Amino acid sequence: MKIIISGFSSFFDVDTNPSELLVASLHQNFKKSSICENKYKFVDVECKVLHVSGKATDEWLQIKQNILEDSILNKGNNEEVFFLHFGVSTLANKFNVERFGYNCANFRVPDECGWTPFNESIMAWSPLFSPKMKASVEESPVVSFTTNDEKHSSYVGQTSSDKNHCHVRVQSEGKWDEREMHKDGEEEEEEEEEEEGKVENERESNLESLDPDHLIRMPVNARLESKVDVSQLVLDLKSKGFQVRESSDPGRFVCNYLYFSSLALCCSRPNWRSLFVHIPVLEVSPLEEQVSFAKELIGCILKGVDREKAESRRERSA
Repeated sequence: MKIIISGFSSFFDVDTNPSELLVASLHQNFKKSSICENKYKFVDVECKVLHVSGKATDEWLQIKQNILEDSILNKGNNEEVFFLHFGVSTLANKFNVERFGYNCANFRVPDECGWTPFNESIMAWSPLFSPKMKASVEESPVVSFTTNDEKHSSYVGQTSSDKNHCHVRVQSEGKWDEREMHKDGEEEEEEEEEEEGKVENERESNLESLDPDHLIRMPVNARLESKVDVSQLVLDLKSKGFQVRESSDPGRFVCNYLYFSSLALCCSRPNWRSLFVHIPVLEVSPLEEQVSFAKELIGCILKGVDREKAESRRERSA
């Protein structure tokens, strides 16, 4: 398994970001010795501190995606991948394990590149997998997202919905008549860009290279849920004495921007998972405690993955 850990640098009025210190400490721990049990000694860990901006997170995730997908296609290395993101919450008095990421960028202050979006979609169109991955996807992927809008017929894909949930299945063979809907969506997007007098291509995926049949419309109030059993994970961590809670609101700043983008990247790849944890400031939780928490968190995550695999094997043999 490969675990990719990220934190953030300082920003706005946060001169010392504890997530940066935490990631640096984890990096040193992994260099010296495994922080996991012996059975996980072959886990490959990578640590990265990110600039607090939408542009930086986009660029980093794109680089990770390219490297991982090239590894799959060129080396046949379809290993488990886990994105573990840390960010600071100045209001938190506990560790907050985030269950959802939201397709909404609404920054109360500018990010470190000066961007201040107001209720903007992070992704107008969500590719379920990139062109590189088409050959490795055997079945049409299924993605679930939540929205308060009951009119799901405008979203690309075959949908079945109740009041609050929309389950979207995308046909990978292009047999559904949805190209016209996608075309209209592009025209509307182009008109809006002309009216605003700006184009922010670096914040969008390269849609021209993607098959329209592999896209679903993502409204601004959509949310994606982590594949991780957050409730069980929180129970496991509480049993070890940590002050931790499950959270359903990661805010709408760069932390959420990264989390939603990461969840979208993982949604069609069965072996890829993503999780975001908000940590308190150092005055509430000293660095030593945060490092101890992160070590236990990683151990619980790996045990959870093993538990899921065992359950899957039992279901197949039943």
